[in-house]
Amino acid sequence: MMQPSGPCPECGSSQIVEDSLYSQTQFVCEDCGAVVSEGLLTTTLSEEKHLNEVKFSRLPTEKQPGRGHIQGLQRIRSLCRILRFSSNIEESSEVLFKKAYYHPAFLSTHTEKKEALAGCCVLVACRQNDWPITMGTISYLLQANGEVMHKVYTELIQKLHLETPPTDLTQLIESHCNSFNLSPSSCPDLFSEDTTRLAKRASELLELADETWLVTGRQPVPILTAVTYMSWLSLRPVVSRLNISLINFCKIAKVPVPAPASKRLIELQDVLCKLGQGLPWLRGVKLDRKSVAKYTEDILKHRGILLRQAMRKYEEEWENEQKCSSVSLSDSEEDVQGPPLKKTKLDEPSEGAASGDQDKGVSSNTSGHKGKEVVLNSEKKKSQCPSLFLPPCLQNPHPRREREVVAELDVFGDEEILDSEIDMYIRTPEEVQALCQAQAKLTKSS
Repeated sequence: MMQPSGPCPECGSSQIVEDSLYSQTQFVCEDCGAVVSEGLLTTTLSEEKHLNEVKFSRLPTEKQPGRGHIQGLQRIRSLCRILRFSSNIEESSEVLFKKAYYHPAFLSTHTEKKEALAGCCVLVACRQNDWPITMGTISYLLQANGEVMHKVYTELIQKLHLETPPTDLTQLIESHCNSFNLSPSSCPDLFSEDTTRLAKRASELLELADETWLVTGRQPVPILTAVTYMSWLSLRPVVSRLNISLINFCKIAKVPVPAPASKRLIELQDVLCKLGQGLPWLRGVKLDRKSVAKYTEDILKHRGILLRQAMRKYEEEWENEQKCSSVSLSDSEEDVQGPPLKKTKLDEPSEGAASGDQDKGVSSNTSGHKGKEVVLNSEKKKSQCPSLFLPPCLQNPHPRREREVVAELDVFGDEEILDSEIDMYIRTPEEVQALCQAQAKLTKSS
């Protein structure tokens, strides 16, 4: 290293010495201690051969994280501290965010998606560590759009090939009930309720909703809100409470109202009305969605027996309807055919003709019976007793899926292929040539 010429730039002293205390030599001023020249390093073999010295400040360093990356990590740490997550979940979320942030699918997205990406990473880490939390809670804390959050979460699972176990809603019900401000200090005594009792009744209603396909394929927050409201009504079913709607209940509890919560509430009330009709002491009592809250405790207490009883009753009613419809169809067929004609001697055929006609009659009867059997079998396939409680995809099927189901029911595999459609089933030139030869032989023989 060449000694710098000239005095010290700080104090003007000429007492400049070489300091080799560290692995990299420096020229230091003895009077003021200022470093006159920094160490010089060589980076490549060619530079070392040609004695090209490179300053330490010009050496390549590791790429620094951008502003969005830093803000995302800060957002993850804030979420984990607010929700009091363990350090394991926080570390898993940060590792997943660093991996996802520089993925091509998220690198060039807009700011709103990148902000939601941090919350999605926390949600994935929670589900992988079996920590109950909903997407709505995280989106509410981040003040992010729920639809954008769902899209980013789905894309994150697909692009990074992650496996997340489904969330058990019974683990979420206690924390969801705690979010409702129903303590005596927050609302009037008439509307206040103990959180422990509320969570216990809500978990029972949630189990009933799960058994009747109300939870399958549905968002968790609306069904949890509907269950909590129904529990609040049933714990003290007085007139003043029964007149409170779901929207007013959420205003009293100071929580937002999810959009589909009213639909989930109507479905839950309809299920309770169907089961309540099986209670012996409610025979003759007309149950509706408003009054069913009075008998919710009895319905939940005997829900196993009521479920089996309601399904058995529904199947019996369906079988009776099928029998009545089949009897009416047979009566209409007899009316169309008319009474049987009397047989005279002139109409009796000879022995030879009779034997031939009998054979034809037997063959025609057997073919007719076979045709009837095919029709009956197809009707049996088509007419199966539906269940009283169906999944959402079967209650309100998509029109395209409904057409596909109808098309599948119309095909049984015994149909003959028409001559006009034979070309649709031929694929190779050899098959075409074989078909032409077969047609030529048929024309010659005829």
